[in-house]
Amino acid sequence: MNEPSNPIIHVIFLGNPLHGDDGIGFHLLNRLHQQYKWPPHIELIDGGTGGVTLLPWFHHCDKVIIIDAVNNPSQAGQLSYFSGVNPTTFLHTNTNGHVFEHGGNASSLLELLAISAPPLPVIDIIAIAGKTFNSFSHQLSQAVNRTLPAICEKVYEIICKEVKSTS
Repeated sequence: MNEPSNPIIHVIFLGNPLHGDDGIGFHLLNRLHQQYKWPPHIELIDGGTGGVTLLPWFHHCDKVIIIDAVNNPSQAGQLSYFSGVNPTTFLHTNTNGHVFEHGGNASSLLELLAISAPPLPVIDIIAIAGKTFNSFSHQLSQAVNRTLPAICEKVYEIICKEVKSTS
C-alpha cells in the first residue's frame, strides 16, 4: 500500500462505446482526462467490457472506484454512489432490480472479486442510469448526454472527496 498521504486509487470506467448509454464510462473517462489534471497516485483506467482482465487492478492499491451504466430509463442521467461495497452482498441489496448492462460488467466483476484472494481494496461503485443500449450506436441518449457535464463534475468531486477521506 502507499503512504497514507497518497493513497493509490484506481478508477475503472466500464462500458462499450458502441452500445449507446453503455458507453458512458468511455465518454466520462475522455472528459475527465481532458478537463482535469490527475496526480500520479490516481489512475483512470478504460475497463471496456473488462471482466477477468480487470482483476489485477484490484491489487496493490487502497481503493477502486468502478463506474458503469445501469439500465434504468426512467432515471436516465442520474448517478448513484455506493461506498465501501462488499462484493458478496452488493448485487442483492443495492441495485433495486436494475441491471448493469454489458456482458463483462460490474456484476460479473464483483462476482469474481467475491471469490478472489484477499485482501481487497475498498471498493466504491458509481452507477449511471442509462436509457438506450442499442448495438452499434456510439451516441449517448439525449437524456444522458444532456447530463454528461454534471455527471463529469460529480464524479470528479467524488474522486477528490475519496482522496481526502483516505489520506
